[in-house]
Amino acid sequence: MTSPEPDFAAVVVAPGATATTRLTIRNDSEIVEAYTFEVVGPCAPWAVVEPERLRLYPGTSEFVTVRLTPPRSPEVRAGELPLAVRVLPAQRPRLATVPETTVTIEPFTQLTAALAPRRRRAAWRANFHVRLANQGNTPIDVGLDASDPGEELRYGGVPSSTALRPGEDAEVRLRVRGASPIWFGRPVTSPFQVTATPKDTQESKELDGELVQTALLPRWPLALLPVLLALVLVWFTLVRPAVDSAAKPVADSPSPTTQSQSSAPAAAAPQGGGTCHAADLSAALGPKIEVPVDVQGQLGDAGVHYTVNLVWTNNSGHPCTMRGFPGVDVDGPDHGASGGPKYSLPRTTDTPAAVSLAPGANAHSTIRYIDPTGSQPDSQSGQLWTPTHLEVTPPDETTHLSVPWSTGTPVYQSPQEGIAAASVTPVIAGP
Repeated sequence: MTSPEPDFAAVVVAPGATATTRLTIRNDSEIVEAYTFEVVGPCAPWAVVEPERLRLYPGTSEFVTVRLTPPRSPEVRAGELPLAVRVLPAQRPRLATVPETTVTIEPFTQLTAALAPRRRRAAWRANFHVRLANQGNTPIDVGLDASDPGEELRYGGVPSSTALRPGEDAEVRLRVRGASPIWFGRPVTSPFQVTATPKDTQESKELDGELVQTALLPRWPLALLPVLLALVLVWFTLVRPAVDSAAKPVADSPSPTTQSQSSAPAAAAPQGGGTCHAADLSAALGPKIEVPVDVQGQLGDAGVHYTVNLVWTNNSGHPCTMRGFPGVDVDGPDHGASGGPKYSLPRTTDTPAAVSLAPGANAHSTIRYIDPTGSQPDSQSGQLWTPTHLEVTPPDETTHLSVPWSTGTPVYQSPQEGIAAASVTPVIAGP
């Protein structure tokens, strides 16, 4: 029979240190017995029994030493832990015993802290990160404080305390701001210090950092400032007086062009561009205007005098000029098949003038013609028929445009010399 003596005392040990306790073994059997020992429980990884094997004669006793070396690690928490040793007889294993005692692990505090990055460039404010890790075996509350020698920086985001369990780490964002922005000049370096202190301890970590404030505006505007001031001075002292003195006589003298324009029709177009070509223009008829006249002496009956505008539009992207009479041929539907007329309208006695057309602007030529209502034209009185279209040619051009005859009224062609039954005016400004 094996009986452990009651001197298996409790023990107190600090992490990273070594402590021992003794266990007395007595052989109460009648045979020689050998014993082996095994530490069981949470202390087993860092506890050993010396010697590992013990041989006892009947009625004798001996003690073994239990050596404890807990590591300095957060894995071994502070507080009481059970310590048990299994005593196993080699001859009678069923008589194994497990004496127990307690081990008290002393607490220790170990804080690691780092500031990342230690140096940062910014125009006014920058973010830093304080990294904390509890490498001790007891919970701690870490207080943070930031300061600088000149007390010019401002700090934000610093909590009053950060709780860390053993083995836990945390990251705290620290916002550092300069006292005021720097508009121009060289960068300014402001050192500061962050102090991390666990509560109820004297241990603290001091972390050094730097905020490098850069100018908001680059330096090259300062180099150009004298040049800009010189240009402004030259403008106000030399250039502007010369411009004002040159412009004053022109502004005071009346303009002949202005006087002529004031007496001319308001529809006069601005000058510019070359000759308007057929490809630049489109043509269309405006509404007809009815004017009663007496043509008794010419046709032997009363007729109606009509006018209709042939409207020219500049469809190109550039200005151009029209000057003179257009060619206007009245055509269809009987032309060719039955010998019906193709009548080229004669020109009026008006004097042509140059008309400049801006892109999208209009000008017109007026077509005047007579419908001898109620008369029956014959070989003496001329031709009377309703055309289908006009073939119009811009001044100084050979390419014609086809314009539908949209008035619906007939056109009269007098066979007598000097009788203007139809005519066309030169190009005039305006639609």
